[in-house]
Order: sequence, then C-alpha cells, then structure tokens
Amino acid sequence: MNKRQIGTTALFVNEIGYGSMNLSIDRKQRPSQSDAIALLQRAVDEYGVEFIDTADAYALGEDDMGYCERLIAGALQGERRERVVVATKGGFTRPGGAWKPDGRPEYLRRACEKSLAALGTDRIDLYQLHRPDPAVPIEESIGALVDLQREGKIRHIGVSNVSLEQLKTAMGVTEISSIQNPLSFPFYDESRGTLLTFCEEHGITYIAYAPVGGHRNASMLAEFDEWIAENIDAAGIPVHQLALAWLLRLSPATLPIPATTNPGHLARNMRAGDIPLASDDVEKLKHARSWRNDVEEALAAGDLEKEIAAMRKGLSFAPESGVIWYDLSCALIKAGRLTEGFDALESAIGNGFNHLEHVRSDEDFAAVRDEPRFQAALDRMAAIS
Repeated sequence: MNKRQIGTTALFVNEIGYGSMNLSIDRKQRPSQSDAIALLQRAVDEYGVEFIDTADAYALGEDDMGYCERLIAGALQGERRERVVVATKGGFTRPGGAWKPDGRPEYLRRACEKSLAALGTDRIDLYQLHRPDPAVPIEESIGALVDLQREGKIRHIGVSNVSLEQLKTAMGVTEISSIQNPLSFPFYDESRGTLLTFCEEHGITYIAYAPVGGHRNASMLAEFDEWIAENIDAAGIPVHQLALAWLLRLSPATLPIPATTNPGHLARNMRAGDIPLASDDVEKLKHARSWRNDVEEALAAGDLEKEIAAMRKGLSFAPESGVIWYDLSCALIKAGRLTEGFDALESAIGNGFNHLEHVRSDEDFAAVRDEPRFQAALDRMAAIS
C-alpha cells in the first residue's frame, strides 16, 4: 500500500485511514465496546490501517465525551500504538447531544488535557481544531494549540471544517499540517477544488472525511451507478470503492478516512488503492451526475415535467424518502395533477414527513388549501403529532 505524508512532518501512513465516528455517535447503531475494539485491532493488524481519526466529541452527549478516544486507547495498547498515528480534535461541546462549537483558548486547553487522559498518552500526534467558533477569532483558538504544542502535549496542529480564508488565517499563526473537510465526488465543487489545490501547493494534508458520502448520504452513491456505467471504465467495481480510488488519484494531498463498523466494508475500503483509474476518468467523476442534478436543472428552467421525472427517478433509489415524496407532491400539484399530487403527499406522510406548519404554509399548495384531500392530509399529520 502506498504511503501519504502528513503535511511536511516526519509522519508517513498508509494512504487510506480510518474514521472512528461511527463507533460512537449513534445510540441505535453503536457497536459494543468489545466489538469496536476488535474492529480497531483488525483494522491495524489485518487491513493495514496506520492512521485513525477521532475526536473528544465523538460521543452521545456531554457525559459521554471522550468515549471514542477511550475505545482507541483500549484497542491500541502495547506495540500496536507504535504503528498508528492517532489524530483527535477539540472544539465542540455536546449539550443534550447537540453539537456546539467552543473555540475559547481556556476550553481548548481543558479539552486537550482530557483527550490526553482518554488516549492514555502524554503527547497527541495530530490535534485539530474541530470547527472554528464564530464567537472566537480563529487565531486565538490556534494560539491555544500553539501553547499546548510548546508544552509538548501536541506534536502537530491541524484544522477541520474550515474555509480557505480561515485556513490562511490559521497559517498566519503557526504551521498547519492538515485540514479535515468533507470530500467526495458527489459533492465536489469549485470551492473544494480550490481548497485542495491550495493544500497541495502548501504541503498540507487534506484529510477527506465522508469520502463515500458520510453517515447520512452513503446510500446516495448508488444514484450514480447508471452515470458511472455509461461514462467510466469501472465495470464491476463497487461505487464506494471507486469513490475512494478517485480521491487517491485526485491529489497526492488527500488522505481519505472512511468510517464503517463492518469488517467486510473495512477490508474493501483498504483495497481501493489497487483500483486502476485513468486520469480522464478522475476528471469525469468531478462532474458526475445523478437525478438531483436533473432536478436542479429543471427548477432553473421551470420545467415541471422534467422535475417530476427526475424526482420519480430519485424515488427508485430511495422509495422510503418522505422528503422526496413531498417535493414530488409539490411539483405535481403545481402541474395541476392533483390526484397524483395528493397521492404523493400521502406517501410523504406515510414515510415520516410530518412537518405540519411547513405544509400548511407552503405556497405550492395555495391553490388547493380548500381541497378535502389536502385538509385530510393536514388532519393526518396533526394526529401523528
């Protein structure tokens, strides 16, 4: 497996890392501690993971802070710890399970101290500001990390969820070894491309989180199967593996960190570097299309029939999406296809769309507010509420 350098540091790791968030933040899907530790150990021993990303906030709430860090410390006891670069982040609190940024220097110092204890170490390999706090100048937050670095508690500094301007500001304070932002071909755009190019030019590693769509959007990649089959020479390659291969070919600065709790998916992810992908296919995937692009074009053109057709295609991928059913109902109503529109609205409600006040005030339904089926839909949502 090829290596990637972390910034301009002396740290070199295998080109695909592991994102640990899914081990911790979902109460329903969180694996047991023993299963999570076993997965982490297999990742290192069998699949070649040498870079693990985590954060103190990868937890269910404030009382659970540091959960994922403690898992990693338990999994990497002994000689495994010497084989793995562990990156963690600070700068979020989790009141009531929410995500609230806190970039105050005094808070970041406390967070780092707690992360050191949770990880069972006296120095963190790579410590990243989890997200800039709108209430705190980023240079103050980074300054706190510089102080911790001088004290020997942090080896290298990175930033996460930043814009290009925020990155430049942080670089004015100290050397930045990494950024950690989302990057995947379905969400590639000019601003992400500009940020990636800047990282290449300045020796900064772009740690790509959500490389296969993320916790909520991984299933969305299947929407590109048809486009890929028609445009990319990738017969038989799973789209999630193709997404990782694309990131590796896109730039030498990228370090994808797919997150999974499935050992089979983990093994497949780590083989993505073996997939041949031509340079013209890398370029094509920057412009990959799905039904969502067709919806956007139809909206821009005011073409209701094209919009309806695109959303029906979307439902073929996600038939239980209440949001898509609702958007379809709006388009059908605007097109004057009332029976189909009300059918779609009922399907939206049946698939969990229950935003009563939004529906009641939606101008798309202005012409049918007195229709019995619309009133029945409102009554159904009110009863569910």
